[in-house]
This record gives sequence, C-alpha cells and structure tokens, in this order.
Amino acid sequence: MTAAKKQKTGGTDHPLLRGCGHIESGNTPDWVAALRETATESFAVTGLPTPAWEDWKYTALRALDNMDFARDTGLSAVPYYHAPFALPEMISLRILGGRLVKNATELPRGLEIHTLKDVWHEDWVAHYLAVPGNFADTPLEALNAACLCDGIVIRVAAGTRIEAPVLLSFLHENTDAEETQLSMPRILIAVEEGAALTVIEHHTGRGKYFTNQAATITVHKGAKLGHYRWQDEDKQSGFHITTTRLSCFDGAEYDGFTLTTGAKLSRHEIFADLLGEEIRCILNGAYRLGERQHTDTTLKTGHFEPRSTSKQIYKGVLNDQARAVFQGKIHVHRHAQGTDGHQLNHALLLSGEAEIDAKPELEIYADDVKCAHGATSGKLDDQALFYLKSRGIPENTAKDMLIEAFLGEAIEAIGHTAVRDAFLHLQNTAEQEAAA
Repeated sequence: MTAAKKQKTGGTDHPLLRGCGHIESGNTPDWVAALRETATESFAVTGLPTPAWEDWKYTALRALDNMDFARDTGLSAVPYYHAPFALPEMISLRILGGRLVKNATELPRGLEIHTLKDVWHEDWVAHYLAVPGNFADTPLEALNAACLCDGIVIRVAAGTRIEAPVLLSFLHENTDAEETQLSMPRILIAVEEGAALTVIEHHTGRGKYFTNQAATITVHKGAKLGHYRWQDEDKQSGFHITTTRLSCFDGAEYDGFTLTTGAKLSRHEIFADLLGEEIRCILNGAYRLGERQHTDTTLKTGHFEPRSTSKQIYKGVLNDQARAVFQGKIHVHRHAQGTDGHQLNHALLLSGEAEIDAKPELEIYADDVKCAHGATSGKLDDQALFYLKSRGIPENTAKDMLIEAFLGEAIEAIGHTAVRDAFLHLQNTAEQEAAA
C-alpha cells in the first residue's frame, strides 16, 4: 500500500508541522536542509497514521487531530523536578523542550556530549543522521526530522569504558490549558569499537504536551551499551511517541529496558538491526497502567549475520480501562545461521475492562536457528492469593506482593546492578502509589 493510499489528509499546513514554528535556516548544513525537506514532503503526504495501517491497527492518534500545537521553547526551568535516580558518579543532564541544557559538569576522558547544533557540521554526525529511513512507513519519525533544529549527541571514543551512568531527564511544564506543547527530541548515541556506556532516560512533565522523540543508536564492534528508560509522562494529558533505530555490529552488546507508567497515550517503536556476528541484543520492558492509559510497544529485530542473540520479554499490569499493545517481529535473514531469538509478552489484567493486544511474529529464512515467541494474559493467581491471605496477609497487600513479583522478573533481567536496584525501587514506589 502506498503512502498516498494510506491516508488522504496531510499537507504542509498540517497542524503538527505548523506547531513546529519557524526553523532557522542560517548556517545549516546541506544534509539537515535536505533531511527536513524530504521529511516534510513525506509527512505532507501521509499525515498521521491511522488504524487502517497494519502497524497502527491497535493504536489510534485521533486525540491529536483537534489540538492546537505550539513548539515547546524549553524556557521553563521545571523547578519541582528532582531526579529519581541517585547512582554513583552519575552525570545528570536536563533536556527542556527537546533541547539540552548546558552545564559545567566535567566529563570523563573519551566521553563527548554535545547539542546537535554544535556538531552538525562535522562529517561523523552526518554519517549517522544524514540518511533518512523509509519515512512513508514511519510518519512520526518523518515529523521529527521535518522539525529538526537541535538535539543531543553522545559519543564514546574507541576503547573507552565510561563507568559513570549518564542520566537524560526530559522535562515538560505547560500551564496553558488551550495549547498543547510540542517537543521533538533528537538523540544520537554512538559507542565506538570496544567502548562501554550506560545511558538512562527519564521522561516526565505536567500539563498538555506531545513528545515525539527520534533516536539513532549505534553500538560498534565489541562495544557495550546499557540503555534504560522510564516513561513517566503526565497520565492525564501527556502524549509520548519514540522511534528508535538501533544498529549493532560484530560482538556488540545492547542491554535495553523500558519501564512505562505514564502518559495518556504512548508508543515505543524500535527497529533493531543486528549487522554482525556474535551480537547480544536485549530489548525488555515492563508497564503498569490504569484508568484509560494506552501504551504500544512495536519491535522489529533483523538478524542479518550468523550466531547472534536477541531476546525480548515484556511484562505488564493493566487496571481499570487501560490498554496495552505488543507487536514484535524477529526477522532472520537467510545468511543468519545459528540465530537465537526469543520473544514473549505476559500481561496481568486486574479489571474486566482492561485489554491487551499481542501480536508476536517470527519470519525465518535460515535453517539452523533457535527461535520462539509467545504471549499470555490472565488475572492474579487465585491459589497464590488464597495462600498469602491464609497466612494473615491482608488482601490488598497480598495482591501487591504478587504484582511486584510478576513485574520484578522483567526488571531483574537488567544487566547493570545499580540501575536494576533503582528500577526495582521505582516499581515498589509505583505499587505503593497504586494502593494508596
């Protein structure tokens, strides 16, 4: 199906393109101007995706249709914010309105952190960002590129192991009840050969806003990246969409985890290309939602070379009228013999009105592989609940214990010990708030 047939509405006068506001063109590299033009033309044709698109069958963006958008200038200081993570020697950075707030933190040798505008004239930045994806199939990524004016760039030099985790706090504060703030964060993370890095993202805010993030992540030969995200946007009026493009090469290790507790509507779309041998790529997550919250996780993992491993385990708890979507696809190309790919989604439904839509897929063209996928949903184990109550534990406490154990299994798989402990603490806090 062509982009033109997917949706007839769009045009360069689309409210989301207007909401980006004026973009300065002076001193802009040719590749940025070309990328903006290509992306704008693509989004003008497609507009926002609808449930008529196969990949968006379970997630509708109709709530965005009647909103008035204004670009988040990032001028609000968000004084109430306190970082929920306190890890040893952590490098903490704030991003307001998609723009990195400069600070005087001295970085370890071999680690570079820049605003995109400071380095977008350098050839190595263009190498990662100048080539667009298939914008006709990823219109939210196209929208981000059409509005590109700045971003966050992180690079680790070859052979450098950075022990201190980098925390990126994405913050929003909108007191305008009429307009919806529009934020377009752009992230580039490049971990060069034999290097190692840990990055944590925390997304939060208050008021009406729409975060549309695009991330390009490259883990080179023998490099390691731990990438952990907590999406805790405003549950009543926050919208959050992230498109992540991940490329891994020979012997690379990527340990990814996303905890989703916030946003009225959220979606994380991940395209992971395993372009070498002996790669280990972990894409795990957990979600805890209530009321009318909606979250969508869409994963597409491509195995292109032999003997690589990919694992995706998502576990979620849904209450009230919350809805979750899990769409996962592992594509094993003909040359990728010896592939080990596993994909699972487990959902716990605490309400008769809660809903999970799961669509795991395998597409295998190699003969010598070990792949599996599956999805389950159900309610709390009545026998386990009865056992705990029979030992004198109050019913609500017993339920919290079972939920904590259910989600904890996914969090326990985080490879970084200190980060794992921090996320377990976050989950326990969420349990206490849910019970209050």
